[in-house]
Amino acid sequence: PPAPTPVRMEVLDTVTIPGVGGDGIVLIAAAAKIYYGANLYWSVDNGVSFSLVKSDIRGGVIGDALSALGAGASYTWDERSSVDVRLISGTLESRQEIDVLNGANLCIIGNELVQYRSAVLIAEDTYRLSGLLRGRFGTEHYIKGHIPGERFVRIHADFVEQITVPSADWFKSYVYRYGSASYNVLHESYQQKAATVQANGSIPLSPCHVEGQRTKAGDLVITWIRRTRGDGDMKDYTDVPLNETTEKYECAIVKDGAEIRTFVTS
Repeated sequence: PPAPTPVRMEVLDTVTIPGVGGDGIVLIAAAAKIYYGANLYWSVDNGVSFSLVKSDIRGGVIGDALSALGAGASYTWDERSSVDVRLISGTLESRQEIDVLNGANLCIIGNELVQYRSAVLIAEDTYRLSGLLRGRFGTEHYIKGHIPGERFVRIHADFVEQITVPSADWFKSYVYRYGSASYNVLHESYQQKAATVQANGSIPLSPCHVEGQRTKAGDLVITWIRRTRGDGDMKDYTDVPLNETTEKYECAIVKDGAEIRTFVTS
């Protein structure tokens, strides 16, 4: 059989994704033109020695955005934007609207989680994605500022692996080394890079629908609607479940782009 080609691996330290990620979870996707599985190692002593983190990582669907995804809205279908992506592995398919609303065709482009309804093959291994749902699961802050060349990874339980990172290892830079499962960690085809887990899957979502009203006394009363990272149906028709150990908010008052006051409230 042909020899395996160098592995490309993407570490997705992203927000909580229902059914895929969660607290302390980092997602791993790996692919190659000729792929026989991949191994991931890490080093806590700056590359002197390595320990196995995950073996025989399944093949993912990975590529790059050839065009810049335009800005859109996070609260409705984006029917104006489209993006072309070229894959190094796997295929994409179109799905019905109801399937997308139920979670199908989720991917990450740069750092924004996106769902697509239409995937049209426009060249070899190249698809045009349209009919988009943007800023999914709390990534609306990444809707703007896309550029060509950003990573594209399809996110599905069949194509990504989960790695649990203990809180003791958050915010620390470690050296990671990865390559084909056909070779050992010291093989010349293995690649390595330093990375820091930011534990984005453990960060609560910011509130939404922020409003302010002046009272007769001139005070400003600020209100908002809470979001939740999981089990988000309003079962009591009053509010979504908290799903956090405590409820606390950091509020910043900004004037002319500068924070003039910051406080914490429950």
